[in-house]
Amino acid sequence: MKKYCLGMVMMWVIVGVWQGARCQEMVVQIGGESRHVSPVEVVGSHYLGAVSGLECWLTNGTEDGFFSRRRAWQVMMADSNLVALQRVTVKGSERWRPLAGAVVGDSAVVLMVDSSAAERVVVHRVACHIGIDAVSTTTDKEEAEESLVEDAIVASYGSRGEDHTLVWSATSPGGAYIGVLAVTTNDATERYTSDLVLFDGALRRVWSHSAPIGTTERLYVSDDGRMVTVGVERDGEDQRVVVNVADSRDVSTLQSALPSSDPLRSMDILGVVGDRLVCGGLYRPADSDADEGVIGGVVALAYDLRAGSLVGIDIRPFENEDMNIFLNKKTKKRQRSKELPLIGVVGHCPTPWGGVLVVGRNYAESRTTGNGTVQRTYHAIGLHVVGVDTTGMIRWVRNVRRNDVSEEVRSDLFVGLQPMGSHTLLLKSEHAGYPTHYDIAAAAKEYECGSKCNIVVYRFDADGEVEKGIVEKKSRHTLIGVDRRGDGALLLLSRRGAKTRMGILNHNSQ
Repeated sequence: MKKYCLGMVMMWVIVGVWQGARCQEMVVQIGGESRHVSPVEVVGSHYLGAVSGLECWLTNGTEDGFFSRRRAWQVMMADSNLVALQRVTVKGSERWRPLAGAVVGDSAVVLMVDSSAAERVVVHRVACHIGIDAVSTTTDKEEAEESLVEDAIVASYGSRGEDHTLVWSATSPGGAYIGVLAVTTNDATERYTSDLVLFDGALRRVWSHSAPIGTTERLYVSDDGRMVTVGVERDGEDQRVVVNVADSRDVSTLQSALPSSDPLRSMDILGVVGDRLVCGGLYRPADSDADEGVIGGVVALAYDLRAGSLVGIDIRPFENEDMNIFLNKKTKKRQRSKELPLIGVVGHCPTPWGGVLVVGRNYAESRTTGNGTVQRTYHAIGLHVVGVDTTGMIRWVRNVRRNDVSEEVRSDLFVGLQPMGSHTLLLKSEHAGYPTHYDIAAAAKEYECGSKCNIVVYRFDADGEVEKGIVEKKSRHTLIGVDRRGDGALLLLSRRGAKTRMGILNHNSQ
């Protein structure tokens, strides 16, 4: 008992080690280690909010959080030491997928999609009563849990065996709106229908439309309640950006031809600022082989949603410094080629002046042991951080050293990206021998996830100026998740073997 009590004691750490022109302060509250919530459960969780001093997640214990056959989804209430004080099972949800969720009063409310039937897709609104007063005196655990759960079907798509439905969802940055888009295609007739529904923060329907839309690859919901999608259509060497915009009145489709012949490999929505849609992605050099997956650089664009026109597009090929970051070479080394495969998007987030895109080089190595077991080693090298403004121009580019390896699971190679005022915070674990200030000149030492590390945060301002802070020095914990609480604090979730831990980070970013 003594050992358990010591492990539950809360630690307070005050760190004032920002390296830069202005000294900032972070306050970090670190809880004790826990075996009550597994690392796999943390990675597969969806944060819902805080109530009665407890944090609330939707989790099912699978790493990717999709369609677990073995475990149903649960609403979990945990304290600051990640001790699960209450779990409520969403009955019948073994093959459901969460779309969005929030804490509303004394209930956790989630939207979940059931695609288990081949011809029909159903969206459920599930409300789970939570909190101390929700603890039942009934001795039958299953009966007690059922009394706390209300399940209602809010939408249904497809009705015939030839129907095939895809569902997208997105939550606005401030959490006030949730959008759901369902596209149902009939394989026999090749016709499709599109249904768009906007919910408020309590997951109540605000408006809905059934209307044809153009090519869709990404969905975004703005803080003013507009649903926006982006897709790219290709016809030989020609490319077009297709933007669909839906509000309470109607749905409109806008198209613009892209002037570049370099094929786009990806395009993400970074944010909507006023009437400006800001996007960023990757492109493949036109003279490269598509099968090789080579990336030549980043592309940015902005769209005026009110005028229905492309504002600007900016293409930036990778430069010598970028290549050395991706290859983990010193910055002075000259590289002949400025193209690389295995480059992908690590994350993105909106800002008041546009948005930030982060890309990196990630790959896995497989080897077969003597007994025939296949083992994989996951690598993550270099971070390329790109700021895009509302004119579609690349405002700045900064690089961050990275040379991380995981012998266990890909989720240990986590990078958290969070907007904070006009700044962007990038959080990660890195080798304890890295410089405590922002420095990319030398090649990075390899950091094997699970070994001693520093948990750090890089702060980028609107002009790309970088400050680096140490959240925790020489930690045995690896950062595996970051969630934002309603009061602006960041929840830092980490693991040490089978144990997990939560920290609460407050700071004074403006």
